[in-house]
Amino acid sequence: MHYIILLKKVKKMNDVILIEDLTCYGGCSALIDIPILNEFGISFSFIPSLILSKHTGNKDIVKIDFNDSFKKIYLDILNNTKALFIGYMPQNINFTIFNDFIGDIYYDPAMADDGRFYSGFNDDFVNKIKPLIRKTKIITPNLTEARLITKKENIDDIFKEFKKLGSNMVVITGIEENGKIGVVAECNNTRINYFHEMVKGKFYGTGDMFKSVLFSLLYQNEELEEAIKKASLYVLSKIKKI
Repeated sequence: MHYIILLKKVKKMNDVILIEDLTCYGGCSALIDIPILNEFGISFSFIPSLILSKHTGNKDIVKIDFNDSFKKIYLDILNNTKALFIGYMPQNINFTIFNDFIGDIYYDPAMADDGRFYSGFNDDFVNKIKPLIRKTKIITPNLTEARLITKKENIDDIFKEFKKLGSNMVVITGIEENGKIGVVAECNNTRINYFHEMVKGKFYGTGDMFKSVLFSLLYQNEELEEAIKKASLYVLSKIKKI
């Protein structure tokens, strides 16, 4: 009986497509995203953007991309999709496939951290994603990514540049201030700041966790300020359990 119910459910296309890498070792990316979207009751399909043997904090990573098949899979399951949740994308992806999408795009431009690009990423990738940025409902770069995308250092200048790029909802993560860590966001010229205590240590997957909770809440029509607070506290609570 349970199998019959399951088969009936999967006949209907899901509302959201999650596009993210699948990292085999390291506890991040889709392995974080999928349980959270299920927890929040999001009806979604999943397309792996590529497979990584380890998270990008390691060296000598084995990568398997689906560049030849990605577009075919995407178009095959796109029917009636209301939103795309996009995370880590390979450098060789053709971003023009998203040009005709008429739903909402939630984008976490995973490509850099700690002041530098991840291995294999550069300014060419930044130029490739700019048309996608123009179509986003929300973009969630960390501070390093925000600076590399906009070529600006100051927060005010960064938001001005994102506005020129066409993005009106920008959430910048990983900002440290007065011994705390948090988020500075701007939406339709309204600035939002949210900071909480900083827990010492290196915790991989926290960015994936934050963006998945945030995207889920916003998709369910939560206000941005409240969604940022809830997503931040969700991540903090998980870190404290480690």
